Amino acid sequence: SGSALASTTPIEAGQTYTLYLTYYPENGYNIPDDATYTVNGIPTEWSGFEAKSNRKISFTIPAVTTYTVSGSVTSFNDASGDITLWLIPEGLSEPAYETTVKGNTVAYSFADVAAGTYTMKVSKANHVTREYTVVVGDTSVLQDVKIHLKGDINGDGRVNVSDVGLANAHAKKVSTLEGYQFD
Repeated sequence: SGSALASTTPIEAGQTYTLYLTYYPENGYNIPDDATYTVNGIPTEWSGFEAKSNRKISFTIPAVTTYTVSGSVTSFNDASGDITLWLIPEGLSEPAYETTVKGNTVAYSFADVAAGTYTMKVSKANHVTREYTVVVGDTSVLQDVKIHLKGDINGDGRVNVSDVGLANAHAKKVSTLEGYQFD
């Protein structure tokens, strides 16, 4: 826009900015005329003006492409209970995105998700919290998720003697629960 930016002015994606750089070389050092500049890892155009100690650098902040992560979440029992879903960026502990839905099989959606790898955490009262790895590349992601009631070993949506039998057989080392992944 041609006006100076204040230190608190947000930089906008997709906009072109011009940086006027004045440097004060010591002992006769100057920036060579063929020097290259990068802003956020992106090579920029530049031109000298007034004197060798001044540079004018124009750069465009790239627009951030975002995607949608959506799907259905399946849970059991109380259809009016809140199901909370979080997307946590790889390497971080705090979620970048959060949504809450109600129902036993219900759609969820996260809009404006930046590319990256996330842990999706899904939680509902009286259910085992589950985590999924979600990779957002260059397209939107469809990820159906399912959480189970605490104690529901076979994943049929009920806690009953079948689950007790499976737990007992596992405890007696007659069989393992390895095949029960709740998918």
